[in-house]
Amino acid sequence: MAVQASKSVSLTILSSGKTFKLSADNIINFTAVGSNAQLTYLNNRDNVVTTIVSQSVATINTAAARTQAVTLDNADSTVIYIHSDKIIYIDDSTSFRQITYNGSGNYPTIYNVTESAAAINTAAENTFII
Repeated sequence: MAVQASKSVSLTILSSGKTFKLSADNIINFTAVGSNAQLTYLNNRDNVVTTIVSQSVATINTAAARTQAVTLDNADSTVIYIHSDKIIYIDDSTSFRQITYNGSGNYPTIYNVTESAAAINTAAENTFII
């Protein structure tokens, strides 16, 4: 059986104009910045990089089929996209929901979110609700 190649997306770093292809598996998260996106990813040396890319969030989300959109429970209801494989767990046991995922440097990052834990759990097959 052939091994299925990971999906990739072509990106351009806004500040330098440098273009590169990124494996969807290396995406940690991204947020919308106008028509562009702030993208956090692992580069080819396994370093965590965060940069603004001139690529629409919709295009990145299409290429990285295993990303999950979550709405942060903050003043402007920021929507971020987290790669499902980076999600550690989802806590829906209190009056608010928390999602924990491996963020920059693979350190756990915790956000309060407004998205339903059940929907996130469906997208991230390897997570569970504690």
